[in-house]
Amino acid sequence: MRVALNAISFAPGTIGGMETYFRSLISAFASLPGDDRYQVCGDSRYLSGLMPDDARFELEACKGFAPRSIGWLARGIIRNLTGRDLAASSMQRIQADLVHHPFSLLTPGAACPSVVTIHDLQHEFFPEFFSPWIVRKKRREYRRAAEGAAGIITISNHVRQTLLEQYDPDPAKVTTIYLAASPLFSRRGDAEQDRLLLRRYGVEKPYLFYPAATWPHKNHATLLAAFRLLKDAARFDGELVLSGIAKHGHTAVQQEIERLNLADCVRMTGYFPLQDLPAFYRRAELLAFPSLFEGFGLPLLEAMACGCPVVCADVTSLPEIAGGAALLFPPLDAAALALQMQRVLEDRSLRSNLRQSGFERAACFSWQRTARETLAVYHTVVEGQS
Repeated sequence: MRVALNAISFAPGTIGGMETYFRSLISAFASLPGDDRYQVCGDSRYLSGLMPDDARFELEACKGFAPRSIGWLARGIIRNLTGRDLAASSMQRIQADLVHHPFSLLTPGAACPSVVTIHDLQHEFFPEFFSPWIVRKKRREYRRAAEGAAGIITISNHVRQTLLEQYDPDPAKVTTIYLAASPLFSRRGDAEQDRLLLRRYGVEKPYLFYPAATWPHKNHATLLAAFRLLKDAARFDGELVLSGIAKHGHTAVQQEIERLNLADCVRMTGYFPLQDLPAFYRRAELLAFPSLFEGFGLPLLEAMACGCPVVCADVTSLPEIAGGAALLFPPLDAAALALQMQRVLEDRSLRSNLRQSGFERAACFSWQRTARETLAVYHTVVEGQS
């Protein structure tokens, strides 16, 4: 079977968790036996470093449409005004049995059957976090994907159920395939090397950790309010470390830190390389994850794999992924979050139990399983067309 992977819109650092998904899926495909062949279609400047040293993989160059480029801007304007896709000719050249669109959208279309991975439908539940134009565009494009794809992969049962409710695709063509933590995330780290790495970021005190770009739905405000309560009630003499790319809610987060008089104990590291992340999990007192909406919640498994206790919101996909290995709280209840964090900090037995259950939960997921189940969807779609 010949599979094309549509990465025309891929550029590192622009698509968040979908980048992790794409990178990990390619690596996992390469680790599996078999004679399936893969064409990765997109800008060689960004994709050449992702290509496995494997004859089954081929890079199909398609330059000029990566995010934030002039071609990307022109493509978007023309597609929105006329419906014509400037990148369509690149996809039409592909000689494949199937095209996989891994980033939620079925664009550009191809002559062969398509599979699309849909990561979440946040715009249907929190339209206030988007402009009205973006909401209309997302609804149009997601409906097109739901109707036009021969196979749909969702990354949690939560996403599958909401997709069925909102866009009514044939349930038989929608398959949930879970993600996983990378093997990079492990409890087996050098403690001294971890300390030295954190010191480079100015982190030397005990700390709570939240890795999330400052999008509004990441709900930093509730975490900051809970941290203020924790500092006042439990006298926690440590820091809150926030990592991630600065996004639309960044200024509001900074203002809330100042308003709550937390400037001396909240550290915003900004984005840092993936290879530095395991050390932050391993040394953290806990992961606090108050997000209002997640299609999966990969940081939960990353933290668990590193032995970091998890406290997370009880909404969307998070309880499904946590699987009983985390403490839960209503995401807008700062007092409940503060109480759960205090329990972890003060109860050594609870902390140990969360670590052990976290290891066991993270071990239930693997990228090799993700790749095998994805290949099964490909084969089902191709066989259904014959």
